[in-house]
Amino acid sequence: MSLALGAVHWFNGDGFQSAMIRDDEQRMAPGGAGAFATTDWSAVLQAGQSPSPQVAVALEKLCRSYWYPLYLYARRRGYAPHDAEDQTQEFFALLLERNWFAQARPEKGRFRSYLLAACRT
Repeated sequence: MSLALGAVHWFNGDGFQSAMIRDDEQRMAPGGAGAFATTDWSAVLQAGQSPSPQVAVALEKLCRSYWYPLYLYARRRGYAPHDAEDQTQEFFALLLERNWFAQARPEKGRFRSYLLAACRT
């Protein structure tokens, strides 16, 4: 049985989309539990485009890939599990609301560094 850690919701212009983030998806990810996946820059760049079905797929992929590592980052910063979930959800809501994906570029450095720097603010 998988444990749902949270859901990420966003508005894509046609309606709300969501992705459930499950604990077992991240534990089986390359690199082990909580490891950041290798950046799929095509998905990041796609996610920053105008709303479309392809953008929704890219956003879901990125939310699934990065939710758990960012949740663990919040836990390492001292947040209790529930508070870390809330912090992670709030961060993703802000990330999607402000379309920070549109500002990310491979030549600027690693995407995980971009996300972690944004989490600290």
